[in-house]
Amino acid sequence: MRVVRLRPEARRDLLEISEYLLIESGSEAVSARFLAAVESTLSLLAEHPLIGTRYVAVPVDLAGLRAFVVSAFPHYMVFYLPVDKAVDVIRVLHGARDLARLLEEG
Repeated sequence: MRVVRLRPEARRDLLEISEYLLIESGSEAVSARFLAAVESTLSLLAEHPLIGTRYVAVPVDLAGLRAFVVSAFPHYMVFYLPVDKAVDVIRVLHGARDLARLLEEG
């Protein structure tokens, strides 16, 4: 199993999404379920790092980037690089956003 490393942008994404879900749903349970689903998804990626779909519309420094849907939250995706003995999580984003721009920004 590989180590999962979250880049600062991915940590910020998780905080923003969980706060958004809390405000929109009015329920801490929804936000907590999202974070638990992300944790479960990251565990799966640590065990099977090539399971995600290749995401090719990215800057050169993100060559090999993959995307995988967060379990139970199909509109959210984890963007990551399988590297050495780790999974480098670049971003966690809603699929309706401008993904190419956000990934380019870092």
